[in-house]
Amino acid sequence: MQSRPRYALTKVIWLTLLLSLAACGGGSSESDDNSNTPLILVNVGSDIIANEQTTVSLSASARGQSETLSYSWQATPSLTITHPDSNAAAATVSLPETTQTLEYALTLTVTDSDGNSGSDTLNLTVRPVNALPEASISFAQLDSYPDYIVPAGAAITLDGSASDDSDPPSSNEAISQWSWQQLAGPDVLDGVDVDGPILNIVAPVQPDQSQIQLQLTITDQEGGQATAELGLIVQDAQSTVPTVNAGRAQQVYPGEMIMLIGEADSTVAAAKPLAYQWQASTTQAVITDPTALQTFAVFGADAIGQTVRFTLDVTDLNGNTVEDTVDVIISEAPRYRLNDTGVTLQATNSQNTASFVPELPGQDAHLGQDVIATYGNFEKAGRGDAGFDFTRLNANGDEVDSLDEPFSCVRDNITGLVWEVKSDDGGLHDKDHTYSWYFEDNNGGFDGDLNGAGSSCSLTQCNTQAFVDAVNVEGLCGFFDWRVPSHDELSSILHYGLVSTPMVDDEYFPSQFDTVTGPLWFWTRIASADGVNSDNSQNAWALDFASGVDNFLNKSSATRVRLVRAGR
Repeated sequence: MQSRPRYALTKVIWLTLLLSLAACGGGSSESDDNSNTPLILVNVGSDIIANEQTTVSLSASARGQSETLSYSWQATPSLTITHPDSNAAAATVSLPETTQTLEYALTLTVTDSDGNSGSDTLNLTVRPVNALPEASISFAQLDSYPDYIVPAGAAITLDGSASDDSDPPSSNEAISQWSWQQLAGPDVLDGVDVDGPILNIVAPVQPDQSQIQLQLTITDQEGGQATAELGLIVQDAQSTVPTVNAGRAQQVYPGEMIMLIGEADSTVAAAKPLAYQWQASTTQAVITDPTALQTFAVFGADAIGQTVRFTLDVTDLNGNTVEDTVDVIISEAPRYRLNDTGVTLQATNSQNTASFVPELPGQDAHLGQDVIATYGNFEKAGRGDAGFDFTRLNANGDEVDSLDEPFSCVRDNITGLVWEVKSDDGGLHDKDHTYSWYFEDNNGGFDGDLNGAGSSCSLTQCNTQAFVDAVNVEGLCGFFDWRVPSHDELSSILHYGLVSTPMVDDEYFPSQFDTVTGPLWFWTRIASADGVNSDNSQNAWALDFASGVDNFLNKSSATRVRLVRAGR
């Protein structure tokens, strides 16, 4: 460091010279007084150069004619100077963080007890210091490809985003630049984005095993750089085996579809097409198409309680074979107390089909009583389409086995409900009769309408209560406890699998509706909370057997009724 002239010393020399000249020319009392003026000499030492974020100690010397001196430090531009004792020169200054060189002037002013003062200044230079960043590369598929051995043609992802800089000068991204390059092996970077933290490459397909070496260079905001390297071993094309996944474990009931949704591929194009073969650990399983990658299997009732293992073998054109397994538990089916929907068609994204749709598993047609019945594994007490199980009853309530004999009621063997069958003779049970909703109890605060406008039947008053009373007086099928069904009871006979209306099995609920041009509403016993007036329900729920939807109708509406009794 260079020392520089001190202005206080220059001032002393000039003042001494003036006093000498005055003495040569004769003196006076005024000149004698000036010769006694006390002077202060201050020396802060050499200029200082220091690194950012450090603490610098300041010291100085001062001499005057008074023994009591006070010291005061100042910085230009402003810096925080710690000066614990104003009677001493010692002080410290904490230097700021910076990305460029900073210049400060530090001035010490010394004052004696008579108010005389002197000062001196030094220059403080603060230099930025950059800690170099740390580069790192992670291999995203290390669990799949241990020991960094990858198959030919495999898609590889290398991730350098964990690279970091310990002293970024701002809150922006610590790393300002990424650059990938290849150090060895067959070229894998042609046409690849190499200027980001993530590198996506495809392993080369070579007749022999090869090695590739990759390097990541990162640059921080202050221009500091660091590198990291990663090496991969690439298998030869002949030794690269296919990938296989037999799907997820399942628990099904006997007769339901077991979804065998396999996945397989090869990263070597020349090894395709692949061949597939499904096998089950028991001969009780019937696999629909064992050579298809995605297929299904069905078990009979004798497989209850078993855990069956399905194996998928995949073979490529190079003769490499791999396998994967999936376990399926065959549980005892519950005792069904509700009907299934009747849906046996499956859906693609654009249409319904009777064919197997593996890409959308878990559909209604894959599970439940309907599919069990489709494959002959649903034991019925009577007959019926899909998973429905009905028995016809004659006017005395006896079972009618022949489909040619007349019948007046139908028993649902799943729910235990017995249903009224409509006629087409203009009598009490005629299919065209309609009724207003009317009940004197459990009615939501409003009885309804005794004889709604448009209602038409063989009774004096066409309402639900009057119809129930008339049928119970009649003793339809030998029973006297008929009632209007609840919402759940009425919806239990809806057949959503039918492609034409009405949506009910017409072998057991003959409707005689040749053409359905509008809704076929049937009343339920349930009043609706919609349409409340002064806390009184003006509406009740009904189901449309033309569309399968439900809605609330005004109780005065002229609507059909199908009565029910019993149940489990």
